[in-house]
Parts: sequence; C-alpha cells; structure tokens
Amino acid sequence: MDELLALVHSLHEKIDAVREELDELKGQNRPMSSKDFTFTLKDTVGKNFDEWLSSLKITNEDVETLLLKSNKNCEKTDKNYLGILQRIGNCDSLRVFSNSKNSIYICKKSKWISMRKEDSEKLQAKIQSKLRERFRIMIKENNTLLANESIKEFSYMEQRNKISQVSSVSHTIFKNDLYKILTNCTIV
Repeated sequence: MDELLALVHSLHEKIDAVREELDELKGQNRPMSSKDFTFTLKDTVGKNFDEWLSSLKITNEDVETLLLKSNKNCEKTDKNYLGILQRIGNCDSLRVFSNSKNSIYICKKSKWISMRKEDSEKLQAKIQSKLRERFRIMIKENNTLLANESIKEFSYMEQRNKISQVSSVSHTIFKNDLYKILTNCTIV
C-alpha cells in the first residue's frame, strides 16, 4: 500500500511539472504558424501587384546612382540595382514574414500569394524596361546628371550595358536580394 501511495505521489509531481512546462510554453512568443500569418494577410489589403508594377517609377537619380555605383569592368555584374530595390521595397504590394524564410508575398486579386518565378521575372523585366526608357530620355535631353566625371569614364555602350545588367542577374539572386531588403524594412 505504501508503494502504491508513493507511486501516486510521484505521478502527481510529474503531472504538476508537465503543467508548469505547458504554462511556460504558452507564455512564450513563438513564430506564427503558416495558418496564423495567412490569416493575418487576409486582414490586410494590399495594392494589386500588376497595378503597382505598371505605376512603378524610375527616376533620373536612379539611373545616375546605378551608373555611379558601377565598376569599370563591364563583364563583372554589379549589384548596383540594390538602391532601386531599396526604394521600391516599401510598398503595399510586397510582404515578408520572419517565419517564412525566402518567401515574398504579393497581392493579386485582393489575395496574398507567394511570389512565383514568373512574378519575380516580371518585376525584374519591368525595372529593366523602365531603366532603359529613363536612360534614353536622359540621353535625348542631354541630362546634366550624365555629365558626372565618373559616369563620363564609361563609353555610351558601357553605360548602356550597365543599365541592362538588371536583366542579366538570375531571377533567384534578384528575388533573394529583394527578400533581404524587405526583411530589413518590414517583417510581420
């Protein structure tokens, strides 16, 4: 009988210890589950990704900065487009979550979905297109920003190649760079 009482007492102590551990775990701030952050996205309305893409603006300063940060060796790929990604990173069409590594969410048809390869390539192509267009306008207007001595060191073809480098970066590297920028800006 004493053995049975000792066993019951031991079991009660173990149950109390387990309860304490459970209470402690409940109080911790754990990362959201995928259901939790998907639910959070449903509560947030973003700007449609395609609409945002069509309204994306590239400025003369973006072109100037891109060229100023370029290296002289045109064969080497620069990451000089990161400033543009930094500027466009704060928008209502892109989201990242700390517990969803390397995933970028975009708003399409009022729903948040994971950015696919096609979406990443579409963004990359749009930036490239807008950069070329802005560069052509600057050349046509004989813009003073292109008169900078560091930029003048590049021939016209080298400048054009530097502007076109965004399209030569693989979409995975481009998306990873965007993800890194977004995680430094906003993590939900």
